[in-house]
Amino acid sequence: PAVSAKSINKPVPENVEVSNVTSGEATVSWNKISKAHHYQVGLYTKKKKLITKIKVMKKEEELRGLDASTTYRVRVHAVAKNGAKSEWTKYVTFTTEAES
Repeated sequence: PAVSAKSINKPVPENVEVSNVTSGEATVSWNKISKAHHYQVGLYTKKKKLITKIKVMKKEEELRGLDASTTYRVRVHAVAKNGAKSEWTKYVTFTTEAES
């Protein structure tokens, strides 16, 4: 298969982690990529339906406004200055806490 010139040589972010999970928030972080201009974080339902994509300039993002006791999936890709995108990372799954 032909390889898109725009996606070649773009390292995929690694070590995607979700931390500080509460009933309504969670922090997503990943390893910095030197050639990345920014990143995109995709937030999905448990069934991998896209909820939103967020443009992020640093190597972490705080997700807010999440529903309590809900399973979400996130994945990240890097975007270079010329708009070239890396592949998406694998999904990382997390579940928010119940409301206290």
